[in-house]
This record gives sequence, structure tokens and C-alpha cells, in this order.
Amino acid sequence: MAMSTTTPGMMQAAGHLANTQSEANKCKQTVLDANAALMVTWTGAASIAYNKSIDRWVEDCNFIMHKLGEMIEVMNGNRKIITAGEQSNTETASNIPVGPGLAGL
Repeated sequence: MAMSTTTPGMMQAAGHLANTQSEANKCKQTVLDANAALMVTWTGAASIAYNKSIDRWVEDCNFIMHKLGEMIEVMNGNRKIITAGEQSNTETASNIPVGPGLAGL
């Protein structure tokens, strides 16, 4: 899969990151649902330790998903900046006087 720093490339990258974030959230929810079902019947010190490890895992997942969100924002922000720059450059270029060129050749 090729990526680029063009506006379409950044939009594509932001889409891939959003899909990854969504899939990670689904996986996290699957783990939370399974853990909740397990905790209904499992008690004792081992279950408490296991549940604490799941809590730490969820915190890590949340951190990763937050960072994915930041990357999505950066991609979208960069896309807007580059698009605005391209528009400004197009306007500037259209105001450059054009000479006769290579008349007669």
C-alpha cells in the first residue's frame, strides 16, 4: 500500500488511521464484554489480579486510541493547511504577468 503526502494521500492515511482506531475500539469492547462475563462467576485473589491486569490493558488501549486520534487530527489539519497553501499559490501564480514567450519559434 503506497501512501503520499499529497492531499488525497493524507485523506487516505487519515481514513486508514480512523479504521484502525475503530477496529481497536471493537477489540477492546470484546475484551471488556468477555471480562465482565468472566467476573460474574470468578472470584478470589486470582480474579482480582486478573481484573487489574485487564484494567491496565484497557488503559494502554485507550492511550493508543487517543494517539491514533491525534494522528488523524494532524492528517486532517495538514490537509487543510496544504490545500489552503495550494489555493493561495494558485492565486499568486495567476497574478504573475506573462510575457510573449517564445514568439516566432
